[in-house]
Amino acid sequence: MKTASLFAILLACFQVHAAETSISTKAEPTAAPKAPKYSFSYAYYHYDMEGTSTANTKIYKFGNASVDLQLYTLTWFASPAWTVMTFIPVIRNEVETIYEPVARGLNLALTDKTEGLGDVRVMAMRPMIVSARYVSLFDVGFTVPTGKTNESFTSNPSQRASYNMQLGSGTPDLIGGLTSSHFTTKEWVQTVRVQYTERLGRNSQGWALGNELQANASSKYQLLSWLNTGAQFNFKNRDKVRGRNARYEIMNNYPGSAPGVASGDGHQYYHQPQTNYDVTAMVKADYRPLKWLATSIEVGAPLWQDAQNADNIRLDTKYFVSGSASATF
Repeated sequence: MKTASLFAILLACFQVHAAETSISTKAEPTAAPKAPKYSFSYAYYHYDMEGTSTANTKIYKFGNASVDLQLYTLTWFASPAWTVMTFIPVIRNEVETIYEPVARGLNLALTDKTEGLGDVRVMAMRPMIVSARYVSLFDVGFTVPTGKTNESFTSNPSQRASYNMQLGSGTPDLIGGLTSSHFTTKEWVQTVRVQYTERLGRNSQGWALGNELQANASSKYQLLSWLNTGAQFNFKNRDKVRGRNARYEIMNNYPGSAPGVASGDGHQYYHQPQTNYDVTAMVKADYRPLKWLATSIEVGAPLWQDAQNADNIRLDTKYFVSGSASATF
């Protein structure tokens, strides 16, 4: 799940609940409207990407790629203090890989796809500070390994797809996060979030994704009652993969199709930590046709992005677009 997507959902969900529950704290002679108890939302995210560099081994580079994420979110406002959320992702990955993209190399382009249910995540969220200018909350949760980890390349069904192309981690993961917002003015809000993921054990295929540290910082301005814009910094560091999938890692000592063309560890990207960061600008429009129903559409594109990994490879985001609908009851 994209961290930026969850980042927005968390704050929006809490602000709706805080606004509703604050009504009941006012001493009025008439009965206060009942706060919502549950919420259901559907969101769709499309990320369009392209490769911008060749691996230092000259074994491969990426061409066009995309990620489509459908996210179903069930929310229970358990009390004024606790909110429990369940995220159900459905993922579609598509990536073009060009092998030996150099002079005298194969220059062979193959496209692979994986699609299906990802890892279901359960999270409990509690506010720590709530005031007119500040909102700060923490969350704890876990994932259920419902996403498959035995997907194969569509271009070569005898080989397992890469770790990043699998639909889940295959392990139960513990996740903790902190989110804080400062309302500089009524229209201008600054938000930061930090999240850490701990993998527990190894999956049935004998490997585990590395632990992850993610951070986001955004500044957003409400231009109109229905339109806001801003920029967001995203950071993610994932440690190296623990263990090996022997049915995927078949090019750990790749000799090349000809002397001096390409050689080395074709999977070293996963054998060392990987770091990605970007600054992305976005515009979001909101529309509430009914009191209990909220919809939105958002578009964004990176202003700057970079990556650090053993291959010195980059798969950059060109743009993203998302749409969502949320009902409270």
